[in-house]
Amino acid sequence: MGAAPSRPNPCASTSFVPMWVISIENFQKLDHMPKHEELMKAGLLVKRQETHFCIFVSHQWLGTTHPDPHLRQLPVLQAALKNILTGRCTAQSDLASQFFGESKQLSQQELQRLQNGYIWLDWFSIPQEADLAGSLLVDNLTADGTNSPASSDIAHLLSGSSVSSATDQDLYIKSIPFFVEVSDIFLALVPHLYHHDTMQKCNFRSYLMRGWCRLEMWCSILCVKPDQPFLVVKGSDEVEFATSMILTDRPPHEGRFTLKADRQTVYLVMRRALQNQLRALRSAQHWDSYRFTLARSETLLGEKSTGRSLDTFLRDFEFESLDTAKRIRGIGPVECAVLSNDVSMIRRLAEDGFDLSRKVTAKINVEILQHGRSALDFALELCWRRPEVILQLLECKANVHHTDDNGFSPLGACKTADAVELLLKYRAEVNETSGPLHCSPLSLCCVRCAPGEVIAKLIQSRADVNPPSKALGSPNPLANLAVWSCSNPHCFEAADLLLDARADINMCCEAQGIFKAIEMFSRARIQLLGSDSLLVHFFAEWTTTPVGFACFYGGAEFVEFLLAKGADPHKQNARGNTAFQLARGQSVLKVIEDFRSV
Repeated sequence: MGAAPSRPNPCASTSFVPMWVISIENFQKLDHMPKHEELMKAGLLVKRQETHFCIFVSHQWLGTTHPDPHLRQLPVLQAALKNILTGRCTAQSDLASQFFGESKQLSQQELQRLQNGYIWLDWFSIPQEADLAGSLLVDNLTADGTNSPASSDIAHLLSGSSVSSATDQDLYIKSIPFFVEVSDIFLALVPHLYHHDTMQKCNFRSYLMRGWCRLEMWCSILCVKPDQPFLVVKGSDEVEFATSMILTDRPPHEGRFTLKADRQTVYLVMRRALQNQLRALRSAQHWDSYRFTLARSETLLGEKSTGRSLDTFLRDFEFESLDTAKRIRGIGPVECAVLSNDVSMIRRLAEDGFDLSRKVTAKINVEILQHGRSALDFALELCWRRPEVILQLLECKANVHHTDDNGFSPLGACKTADAVELLLKYRAEVNETSGPLHCSPLSLCCVRCAPGEVIAKLIQSRADVNPPSKALGSPNPLANLAVWSCSNPHCFEAADLLLDARADINMCCEAQGIFKAIEMFSRARIQLLGSDSLLVHFFAEWTTTPVGFACFYGGAEFVEFLLAKGADPHKQNARGNTAFQLARGQSVLKVIEDFRSV
């Protein structure tokens, strides 16, 4: 491990409790899950130092009182770390992100430092036998018996809790933004397992539904380190960088909580994380990200949206004037008004001549809102909770036929059936496609994890469930469900709706034009030179069926679902490979093994 310290940041979060971590070397030797107090007694926990390379591990507990009662999660993480360190597994961007030009992987320096790194995990790093936090206040008394500045900060940290009843554990929990921020890697541990007490499935999909998991995830998204890797570990050989596309619209307060009181605690921690991020972005003058985050803060916290006067609006979002703001190519007044659900301001800006349908070029790390999206796209993706925002844009002549740089239309961004109906009322075309990708609204809604009501409304409105091939061949709607099947809570409902509407479960995708040339080039490259690129292999194999897509994307449950519905795993693609030959990941291979044994 190098001696380079974590980069200091004057706007970083603060903590008044130690960040206890265990070395990866000692972690790999564990054969059970000792709690914090046991590890302390054994001398295996150390206080995090600036020179430490740390991994923050976020996970869903598999028991009510113990995170891993049958020791199923621990060996998965141990094996995954071993595979990463030995090069047997390469952590890289998911396939969809690579397709749109985002390619990430751990750097050689990160891999080198990981060898001697440290792990933070709640069961290990937070006291489980809670003591009253009042002792920390006593420890911080000055010589004359008054509270030190640190004591005042601790009391502030416990705002919302009675200091007399608060515990050390409360302080550790409310320091999570700090723990995430100083970590070098955020890792979500989400193997496909079952909860010991409820017998419910626990995987990436259920992880994204949990309020506490969402909070930790958002602390990473809001981290002031823009390059902090966010890894998702689904299995010992299934490690990917997370994409903001499936994370951006999952506020913590809307997640599931075992204890009702936890929702308020999560609110306080999330508010603190947002304040830290906004302070840092403002100090660095990263105006696109600052305005985007500030505009969304009420939605992310579950607070009631409050309209602003024009002067307050300009001041809060750091605009000199409306006239100068018209020249901004990134997040401008219209986007701020939309994302903050300020209906009256949208109307005011339209009257002042702002273009409600312009292509936004924003410097924000949110893939879903890049590639020339419009304010209407923003509203449909992120403001669906407030349908009056969408209606106001349409009444102010926002263009329902606007397409982004990929040719995607607003109808493909709908998150509610009412939004679909509203856009169709304003003459959106249900089967309209545009270049370069020619992806239909129904296919887009499937890949963007739209709820079943959206899929049903589009089908009812005569959306083609077996669209003709154009350009990329726009993997048909059923195949597009495979892209995020591991995280999409609506995947199986949507698939049933498509199949009920007679979607062809064995339809092969077909590329045309330049995408046919890319396919042939990729096949030739693999044949002549070989390739480790996941994207090259996808281009070479994409003329497969929906179950082939599910196998390639590692969606074990969706593979199992399609096979049960009668999908033909032996149908070959243009390269002569069957769906099973495209399988990636041990979880998919296990489904295939079980299928063959029947």
